[in-house]
Amino acid sequence: MTSFLDDEVVVNGYSSKASAIVLKGAPTHELITAIKDAAAGLHLINPADARVAAKRLHQLPTSALSSLNEIDLEIARHISRGLTDKDIADALHFSLQTVKTKCREY
Repeated sequence: MTSFLDDEVVVNGYSSKASAIVLKGAPTHELITAIKDAAAGLHLINPADARVAAKRLHQLPTSALSSLNEIDLEIARHISRGLTDKDIADALHFSLQTVKTKCREY
C-alpha cells in the first residue's frame, strides 16, 4: 500500500516480489480483491502499472533481454499487458505453479 504511485514505486514494488500495489484510499472492493488475489498466489497489476512495466522493459539494455529464453519473454510480454498469473498460465497452457516459478526467477 502506498500514498502515491510513480515509476520507481511500481518497479521497486514488483521487483521486490509484491503481489499488488494499491493506493491508500483505494475503494474497499479494490483492496479486498488485491488481498484475495495475493492470498491465492495471483498478481494484481492494474493497467497503469502494466504500462510502466512495459516502458521499463523496453528501456532495458539488449543484453538484459538476451538472457531470457522465448518462454521467459512470452511471460514478460503477458505481464506487461497486465495479465494475472492465472491468465498467463491459461494463455500459454502452463500450470499456474509454472508461471509463478518463472515470475520468481525474474
